[in-house]
Formats: sequence, structure tokens, C-alpha cells
Amino acid sequence: ETLCSMENNSDALPLSLHAVHVRKLEFGIRHPAFAHALSVLSKCYQGIHRSSEAFECIQWCLDICEAIFSANHANLIPNVLAKGDILHSLGYFEKAAECYRKAKDIHTTNFITGQNDLQLEEIQKKLTHATMATSNKGCSSTLNEQPYQRWKKKDGGDPVIIITDIGRDIDDAIAFMELASLER
Repeated sequence: ETLCSMENNSDALPLSLHAVHVRKLEFGIRHPAFAHALSVLSKCYQGIHRSSEAFECIQWCLDICEAIFSANHANLIPNVLAKGDILHSLGYFEKAAECYRKAKDIHTTNFITGQNDLQLEEIQKKLTHATMATSNKGCSSTLNEQPYQRWKKKDGGDPVIIITDIGRDIDDAIAFMELASLER
């Protein structure tokens, strides 16, 4: 978890996979400790731009947490935010905004005004960003829809060069999606 928080995700990934395996054996697949290991693994995957795997892990984590904790338990907030971040990186801005709204609702249910304000500010910033992205770009309504369609080569096609600085911005994610959509 520490390596992941230091954004050293490639080094954290094998350790996180091991932690998931150990917690699965020690606690079973319905235990909060296993859910936490899935959450960390999700962050590792997200940090190395493997958002599909990150989504599967965070969804499994949330399924466990929602079965164990009450509907508006404060421990859900970081995982709901992580799910929103993953959806946002995949281009599902409306679904990301729904996650951020849920996190905000859980926060306001559990904390009084002035308590844990930094978390609320983070949630509001993410919600605003996702809402703006939704109104500017449009969005897909379900995860099964693909916002970017595969390009078709015509008569052998032309070479395509995509240049990006490979960071964490949405333009980098779009560049990767465009690369993935190209036929070889």
C-alpha cells in the first residue's frame, strides 16, 4: 500500500497480488481484509493504466464492503471514489459522477460540517470535473458500450502516429484508447 501511495505501482503490483492471495487464504473472500487488499490492487492496476483490471478489483471490493457494512458506512467512501476515478479514466464520466455523488452523500451522512473537510473538497472537485467532462464530451450509459469505436483500415490503410507524454491526463487515456482501437 505504501509503494502504491508513493506512485511506485509497478513495484507494488506483485506485492499487492501476493497480499490478495494471502488474505484470500487467511480470511476468505468475504472478509474486509480481503476487500482492502483488492482495493490496493485496484490502485496498483489503475496506476499502471490497466483500468479494466482495476475496475474488476474495485467492484469486487465494493461488493464485499456493501454486504458487510451498512449502506452509508464511511469506510465505503475511498472505494467509491476509486471506482469513480477508474470510470472517469475509462471515459465513463456520467457513471463517475454518480460515484462521486454517492461518496458525497455518504460523507454528508457520516460527518458534521467542518469535519473531514479535505475529503469533501476532494469529492466535490472530482464531481465537478466529471460533470464538466460529461457536458463537454458526452458519455456512454453503460460499461458495455464503447465510447471509442474501432477504426477500420481502407485499402491497406495509412500509418498513424500518436504522440503523448504518457501521464495521467485524460488526453493520454484517449491516446491509449485510440492506439488500442487501431487494427494491425
